[in-house]
Amino acid sequence: MYLFFLCCAVIIVSDNSFMSIQFDHINIQHLT
Repeated sequence: MYLFFLCCAVIIVSDNSFMSIQFDHINIQHLT
């Protein structure tokens, strides 16, 4: 059970950082 929550946390964190990278890339494109 603990391992399941740990996996969910890792997926959520990596998904959020991926979205942040996407947004940063979009913002950079808008600036140029």
